[in-house]
Amino acid sequence: MARGCEGSSSRFCLRAACSLLAVAGLAAAFPSGAAELLVRVHDESSKQPLQGAAVCLGTPADLRQMGAYITGSDGQVAYQDLLAAPLVLTVSKPGYRGERIHVNASTSNRMLMVPLATGGGGPVCHGPFTATGGGAPGGVAIRNFRINDGAATAHSRTVMLDFAASGSPNQYRVSESPDFRGAKWQPYAGSAPRFRLSAGAGRKTVYLQVRRYETVGGSHLEISSGVMHDSIQLSGG
Repeated sequence: MARGCEGSSSRFCLRAACSLLAVAGLAAAFPSGAAELLVRVHDESSKQPLQGAAVCLGTPADLRQMGAYITGSDGQVAYQDLLAAPLVLTVSKPGYRGERIHVNASTSNRMLMVPLATGGGGPVCHGPFTATGGGAPGGVAIRNFRINDGAATAHSRTVMLDFAASGSPNQYRVSESPDFRGAKWQPYAGSAPRFRLSAGAGRKTVYLQVRRYETVGGSHLEISSGVMHDSIQLSGG
């Protein structure tokens, strides 16, 4: 049975199984223009993002008119340039109960959080699927990452991380470990940050990632870049 969160008092909505945010505060996280919708799918019990969930958005006449996608590791799918008309969202994954949600017409950018409960059954989003993850709204990216402006050798453990970033990121993290073990997100204001290399002469590889992180109506909106790396030879230290 289709269930809508807007204007509904059903158990599905009262337990916050979906949270639709249509607020002007998202303008900082999304570029201006046509309405966009960010769908975030997670396991109802663990609250962890669900990879491999099928997401369809369309009209009652064509349930995948706006596209059918598979969520990536972040559990997200993004839709851009949406019709200002009532839409139907279908989310499913093998081993979970599928959900179908009516989305009211709007010209505002919105975020829809959809938990899936285990057990199977319910509506199913059928392929073929266009791509994985859809088109990320206001995508964040790193370009031209170089340590010390591309120098071959560093004579000090403290180096500059020179790069260009698009999508207005406000945080970055950096590490010599590709999984960023122990690295914390730090404020990013657009200038080249400094990083202290590990002790010991030799080849050092540095991994960098940026993200745009917003809190809207008690929910967190995170759009991260891919990971880039560069290497430099440390002559001392």
